[in-house]
Amino acid sequence: MSREGYSRRFRKHHGVPPHAFALQERLNEARLLLRAGEPIAAVAADTGFTDQSHLGRCFRRAFGVTPGRYRAG
Repeated sequence: MSREGYSRRFRKHHGVPPHAFALQERLNEARLLLRAGEPIAAVAADTGFTDQSHLGRCFRRAFGVTPGRYRAG
């Protein structure tokens, strides 16, 4: 199967492209770690983001709040 064919089939089945699905999974894992009280920099490293800023940008775009605010409230 070609890469394009796989992407089309994945999107049809899951509703989002493979990369967006993987990013959402990483962000959901980050939410769990933040709820457990882990430091934001450690959460970023554990979930595969390049740094804390990268996690913050993606997290805010997906959930509308920064990781620090999410953890606090």
